[in-house]
Amino acid sequence: MFFSGDASIRKRVDLGGRSSKERDRQMLLDQTRLERKRRLGLRQQSNAAVKIQKCFRGRKAVEMARSKVREQFCFTFGDHCQKADWHCFGPDSEFLRQMLFFFTANNNGDVSILLEACQMLLQYVRYNGSIVSLFAGLDYSSKHSLVVHRVKKFAYICLQAIYQNRIHLKNQILMPSKYSAMPTIILLETVACLIILNFHGSAK
Repeated sequence: MFFSGDASIRKRVDLGGRSSKERDRQMLLDQTRLERKRRLGLRQQSNAAVKIQKCFRGRKAVEMARSKVREQFCFTFGDHCQKADWHCFGPDSEFLRQMLFFFTANNNGDVSILLEACQMLLQYVRYNGSIVSLFAGLDYSSKHSLVVHRVKKFAYICLQAIYQNRIHLKNQILMPSKYSAMPTIILLETVACLIILNFHGSAK
């Protein structure tokens, strides 16, 4: 085919039947959609990073608070509760409040403190029988919710200590109660004492 002298460019025909304007509009829509999706992904990543940072800072703050309260507890009641007595279980004492806050089941020092507290409680039961008044004090009606919460939490951390140290304590779990000096027996007997408390039928 010879050159005819016509320099005009022939219009391209879209076999799909779309004009160039339609194609350009579709490309723009696709680009906009991809850009929106990219921005959404970046926003989600940023939000996730912020949440992780908040969680990390929150955990660090809790750990610091626990460490501070643990230090106060040991100063007031002794590293092995040697300065504590039965009155420490009362609703107005800081003993239970602090111990229940800082206790961590994988901390050997905390477990030792818990065992000392359990031994004090079991000793009181052997000498005095009922321990309702030990936790409730004289003004039980106004402290009922607090007392029930502490009793439940006390029983829970005993079970938590057994579970966390189950491999180390596994040989003690099935021992008869005559081996009362064994940590597992002490913890389980304490739980048994706590879960049978009635508190006028309100503690469940």
